[in-house]
Amino acid sequence: MAASRLRFPRTHAVLAAVLLAAFAALASGAAQPGAKAADPAPQPADTPAIALTPVGRFDFVAPSSEDRALSPEELSGIAWIEGSHYIAIGDEHATMHRLEIDLDHETGRIKGVHFEKAIPLRGEDGVLIPDSLGSDREGIEFNPENDTVCISNEHTGADQSRPSIACHRMDDGRTTRLIRTDGSDMMKVFSTQRLNGGFESITRRPDGGEIWTANEMPLTVDSEPPSDTTGAVVRLQKFDAGMKPVAQYAYRLDAYPQKIAMPPKLRGYAVNGLSELLMLPGGILLALERTFAGDASGLPNLRIRIYQVDIDGATDVSGIGPDVGLHRAKYMPASKRLLWEKNFGLTNSNFEGMAIGPQLRNGDLPLILVADNNGGDDEAFYSLRISGLAPREASAPRR
Repeated sequence: MAASRLRFPRTHAVLAAVLLAAFAALASGAAQPGAKAADPAPQPADTPAIALTPVGRFDFVAPSSEDRALSPEELSGIAWIEGSHYIAIGDEHATMHRLEIDLDHETGRIKGVHFEKAIPLRGEDGVLIPDSLGSDREGIEFNPENDTVCISNEHTGADQSRPSIACHRMDDGRTTRLIRTDGSDMMKVFSTQRLNGGFESITRRPDGGEIWTANEMPLTVDSEPPSDTTGAVVRLQKFDAGMKPVAQYAYRLDAYPQKIAMPPKLRGYAVNGLSELLMLPGGILLALERTFAGDASGLPNLRIRIYQVDIDGATDVSGIGPDVGLHRAKYMPASKRLLWEKNFGLTNSNFEGMAIGPQLRNGDLPLILVADNNGGDDEAFYSLRISGLAPREASAPRR
């Protein structure tokens, strides 16, 4: 959605103009009149308490490419493969990137990043997907059992009204499967997405048992977008290991702090959305909410919040389809517990992808965030440590 396509050029004049266009796209997906805003989400009661400890950011210059379609820019999703190796996807080009992240195994600090290989995506016929259809691939997960990835897309081909999930072979990028929202009855409700507010995230349980995605912004039949006083609701979509949709749960987004007051071209704009999901070993689900709104002074600010999510006791809302919507239904949403929050100014800090990595020496897991860098070769990662996982759950089998 518009928030995932936020642009952060280095000059304030260009910044204001480009961000204005981004938010205009958001405004084009206005909520239905009368839709009710969501109440605050309940807190988990009995889930294991994990903790996140920030380690720090790592800024670096990525290699450029003569073919811009192969450049590792605007990275929006990342997944761990094994050891120090990861796979990433950007929201501008139909290309995924293998990379190596060198971590300090004592602290989880990122010491270096090396891009290994660009893998252009291909259709089911083996033909390269044109770069004109490269935008809005937002999340990626890796399946070590068959060496494939599945990528969440806010489009379905050239159709921007419906999101989709495409699975690809790692070796040559060829599409092996396409999950559409105009097929299964359970998935049809996602065809009521707001423009660019569809599948921003995707994650696979490390033991392979389940896959999750979610719409970034509320569906038009479910609720209005968040405001400065009320939150909103999106749907967590659960699949089984074979990508069969099996359940949906409501997830309540936070309100944003306040609308932007300055600069004048951005006055009145603000947004919050669900940018990423990540399943940890043992089945613990994390959610990343990314807000672009005004800070205490009304200046533009990026706020990143990571929550632990619990669906125990939540209502399976998969039977509440597009003819009714959640704004007319009674249900219990998933609960969530805030684990970490950080505010950034308008720097290269649009963090919207998450991945774990190899277990650290003290048993913690590293958590790697990747920022959409608005194009070019300036990149940013941020690392944290995850503690509190049971020892037998702390590292996941990969292959």
